[in-house]
Amino acid sequence: VESLLISPISKANARQGAGRAGRKKSGKCFRLYTEKSFKNDLQDQTYPEILWSNLANTVLNLKKPGIDDLVHLDFMDPPAPETLMWALEVLNYLGALDVDGNLTKLGEVTSEFPLVLRWQRCWLSVQSSTAPMRFSQYLQCCQVSKYICYSLIRC
Repeated sequence: VESLLISPISKANARQGAGRAGRKKSGKCFRLYTEKSFKNDLQDQTYPEILWSNLANTVLNLKKPGIDDLVHLDFMDPPAPETLMWALEVLNYLGALDVDGNLTKLGEVTSEFPLVLRWQRCWLSVQSSTAPMRFSQYLQCCQVSKYICYSLIRC
């Protein structure tokens, strides 16, 4: 998960949530939208996350155990081939995959990090670099360090 987005629920989610209220213990469902909004604004169903999310981390995690033919992989909800190609291009640009689409050493290391790929790349480049950083790179890595520390504290 690269980000937490606030978005409207679907009608199906709303019905399911109402069904849960009071199922095991007494409870109520409070709806924070109007009936008109329910009828006119909410979608009937939500789209699976794989159809609208950034697949770079997913592709990286599939590549690690050796799953290479992603286009023909039997996904429950297959993403568009263009989305998979974009993820492969991003991973190649970041150095996680080589030009043939194989996992690099950097890709193996970054697949272990619970961070957004661009932050992983920044963090790892600073750890392995002896060259002086530009100030903007330093600030980015400080943000990554804060995120890592916060994540470790929350565990």
